Amino acid sequence: MLCFLIALSLMVPSWPPQIPHDGATKVFDNDQVTIWDVSGDKGEPTPLHEHRLAALSVTIQPTHALGYEGGLMREPYNEPYGKGGTFRGLQVTPLKSYTEIVQEIHRLGWRPGTHSVGDDAVEQVISAYEAAHEDQSIVGRRFVLEHGFLPSADHFERMSALGIALTAQHHPYAAGPAMVRYWGSERASRVPPMRSYLDGGVVAASGSDSGVVPYPPPLTFYYFVTRTTMHGRILGPEHKETRQEALRMATWNNAYLTFEEGEKGSIEPGKLADFVVLSDDIMTVPDEQIEHVNVVLTVVGGDVVYRDASFPESEGE
Repeated sequence: MLCFLIALSLMVPSWPPQIPHDGATKVFDNDQVTIWDVSGDKGEPTPLHEHRLAALSVTIQPTHALGYEGGLMREPYNEPYGKGGTFRGLQVTPLKSYTEIVQEIHRLGWRPGTHSVGDDAVEQVISAYEAAHEDQSIVGRRFVLEHGFLPSADHFERMSALGIALTAQHHPYAAGPAMVRYWGSERASRVPPMRSYLDGGVVAASGSDSGVVPYPPPLTFYYFVTRTTMHGRILGPEHKETRQEALRMATWNNAYLTFEEGEKGSIEPGKLADFVVLSDDIMTVPDEQIEHVNVVLTVVGGDVVYRDASFPESEGE
C-alpha cells in the first residue's frame, strides 16, 4: 500500500462577523470592511493547536460573486446567460476598496487569500497583490490565489515573479456540465489550467473545496491526472498532470502554503509522522480505478486518528 500524506492549512474566514473583545483596536475602515487588531502581536501566526491548526491567512470577500454563475469574465457568458452579450459576471466589491483591503492586510503582516473565478477576477486579484508589493515586497509571503479559474497567459509569469501561490480544486469533476453551459467548452476546459500554472512556475496546492464538490482527496487526484468528470467527459486533456505532480500538490505544496515544509509534506526523518495508507497504489493503478481508491488509515503526529474496518490493527501496534 502507498502512504499518501495530506497537509492541511486554515484560512481565517471573514464571515460571520464577530464583535471584537474590549482590547481590540480598529486599524482600518472603508466602505467594505473594518479590520480590528485583536492579537497584540500583529503578523505572527496564531497557534491554535501545535502542528495541527493555526491562523495563517485572511480569506477576503472576492471582487466578484462566488460560484460559477457570477464569476467575473472579460468576455460575456454563453447565451442565454450572456443576456445578449451584456453579462460578464458580478462585481461585488469595488476594485479600489478591495485593493485597499489587501494593502492593509499586508501592512499588518498577514497574507491574503482571495477567491478568483473568471479571467477578470484573476486580473483584479493579481493587480491588488502587485499594489501591495509596491508598498512593501510580498516575495516570500506566499500570497494565495484561491481557485484561479481562467487566468490569462500573462498571469503565470506575474504570479511566479512575486511568489503568489495557487490553491486548486477539482470543481469540474462535479460541475463540468454547468460550466460548459455558462461559459462554453473552451473556457470550461481551462478550469483550472493546471498544466499552464505548473509550467509557468506557480506553486499550486490541491484541495477539495468541500461542500461544493466531493471531498475525498483521491477524487481531486483523479481529476487532475485524467481531467475526467463524474459524468465521463474529459475537459482540457492538455492540462493533465503527472501523478507525481498531483501527489506533490496534495502533500509538500500544501505544507509550503502553511510555511511548514520543514515539518510536514513528505515522509522523511525529522518530520512529523503525518500520513495515510490507501487501499491501493494510487501511483500505479489504472486511471479509471483512481477515484475508487479509499483511505484506510490516517496518522497525525504519530497518532492513529482514523482506521477503516477493512484495515485491522496489527500486532505490536
